[in-house]
Order: sequence, then structure tokens, then C-alpha cells
Amino acid sequence: MSAVLMGLCCLCLASGQAATGTKSKIPVSGLIEALRDPLPAVRLKAAEELASMGPAAKEAVPALIVALRDQDMWVRLNAAEALGRIGPAAKSAVPALSQALGDTQHQVRLYAASALERLGPDAEAAVPALIKTLKDVNAQVRGNAAWALGRIGKAASGGLPDLTRMLSDPERWPRGCAAQALGNIGRAARSAEAALIKSAQGDPEAWVRANALCSLGMIGAKPESTVPVLVDALFDNGRSPRAKAAEALASFGVKAKEAVPALIRNLSDPDIMVRRHAAVALGSIGRDAGPAVPDLIKGLKDVEPWHRRDCATALGKIGPTAAEAVPGLKELLEDEDAEVKTQAAEALRLIQK
Repeated sequence: MSAVLMGLCCLCLASGQAATGTKSKIPVSGLIEALRDPLPAVRLKAAEELASMGPAAKEAVPALIVALRDQDMWVRLNAAEALGRIGPAAKSAVPALSQALGDTQHQVRLYAASALERLGPDAEAAVPALIKTLKDVNAQVRGNAAWALGRIGKAASGGLPDLTRMLSDPERWPRGCAAQALGNIGRAARSAEAALIKSAQGDPEAWVRANALCSLGMIGAKPESTVPVLVDALFDNGRSPRAKAAEALASFGVKAKEAVPALIRNLSDPDIMVRRHAAVALGSIGRDAGPAVPDLIKGLKDVEPWHRRDCATALGKIGPTAAEAVPGLKELLEDEDAEVKTQAAEALRLIQK
């Protein structure tokens, strides 16, 4: 046995080196050699080590492609994981990963879909296989396939009918992934507006509702049908839906001015992300958000620097009608956070010009 394989066998007996994120001391060339070893445990450890190396293992892509057909399920699974972690340099593995979506073991299909998701737009050639996988019997696999299509983006628009139907999947993971994927596909997914509104209003899972709300902003949905839904969601019991509704409202700008009273209420939300997105949305509305000025001034003293910055930015975008905020903004010129000071100075310039 070579010294490389001897070292790898020792690793097989050690406790969880790859799991702890420790960098392998075995060169990539040695790990490639180990992927051909007759012992499944050695091949598995080689695949795990390569996965732990990320992009540094790009030399192993051809060998990992072969390993996707290994007799051992765990070797196949870890080969897929390694290819996903290598990233863009593993683009040549897309056809093999697409084939792995049909593996007899759902764990391998799951990791193959995850790898394609990590490759993002570079995995465009996998779109037909991923669309087929949206009907997988395993809920996690279906969800990961949807997530991968979303990461591919506009080029995955052929999956829109199936992704839209997946919003009614009996399992939460596929529904949430489909909701997010539709938003990532962008304006090409406008046909899903009605289904996303239904999910935003009625899905029992807060995470799914939040993803649907966010996607309504990302696909460029019609303001007249969408803004009222987003306003209602600002009162959702879940913090994620409230934050995502405010985030989506920011994409509508002044067309979301009817949301100002609800957004003012959310400026005092106990969750920092809800407060932040409310401030950003009010800033995007601009001068029509004038009634929010007193509450935005209060936000200038928030304990979170992000929120102080966002409130300052919003006041600047509201413009001269926010003149009463000048004293508070001047105080922020001495803030300990550099970004807060910068935004306060810019807001003063916009208000006083």
C-alpha cells in the first residue's frame, strides 16, 4: 500500500476529521488515487476529504464524476457534496449530477440536487432533470430541486408550471423552496402571482408565507393586487412574514404609500429585521412617507446601528419635509458606527438642500 493510502486508512480510523472542517494533509492527487481503492471505507474517506477542501479540490472533478457511479451509496453521496463545494470549477459535472438525480437512493438524489443548487447558473443544462425531480417521491429531494431551479434563475423558467403547483405540496419544505425559487426566477414568474398571493395569505407555515411575500416583490407583481396583501402581512403573527412583507413593499416605492401607517407601527417591532425593513420601505416611498418622520426620529436612537442607519437613510429620502429630524441626525454625526455617520451626513444634505 502506498504511503498516501496508508495515511488515508489511518484517517478512516480517526474520529471525524472531515466533519470538524480540518484541512486534509493528503494532497489532492493522493485523494484522487484513493477514490479508486478497492476498499469502500477508503473511497468514502477520500470523497469526504475532497468535500472538506472546497474549491481547492478542483483537480479531482473528473475522478469525482466517476465516483458518482460508485457502488457504495455513501461514496456517491459525498462525491456529489464535493462537486457542489468545489463550485464553478465543477461545471463539467453537471451532466453527471443530472444523472445522479435519478439515483435509486434518495440521499444521493438529495445531495445531487444540492450540488446543482450550489453551481447556480452554471447548472443551466440540468434544468430538464431538475424539473422532472420536482415530482420525486421524497419531499426533501423535491424541495432541493426547486431550490436549485431558483438558483439557476431566469433560465429555469421552463419549470414555472411545476413550481407553481408545488406551492400546494403537502410538505412544507417543497412549498417553501418553490415559493423562494419563483422569486429568484424573477419577472418571468409573473404568471405565479395569484398562487403566491394564496400562499402568502393562507399557508400554515410562517416560513412559506415569508418566502411567498418576498417573491411577490421579486417578480414585479401588480401593485393593485399585491400591496394590500403585503400590508395585511405586516400584522402577521410570524416575524419572518412581517419582515419579508416590508422588504417586498420597498420594491413598489411610492405605489405602496397606503402601507405607511402599518409600516410606522412596525418601526417599533421587537424584531430588528422587521424594524429595518420597515424603515427601508418607508424610505423607498419617499416624501409620501412624511407621517413616519417622528417615529423614524425615534429610530435614530435604536440600540442596533443597522436600524439607526436605515432610519437616517429613510429620512433623507423623505427630504425637506423631514426637517424636524435635523437635530437627531446631527447627533448621529458622532455615532460610533462609521456607516451610521455617513448616512446621517447624507440625510442632512438631502433634507437641507
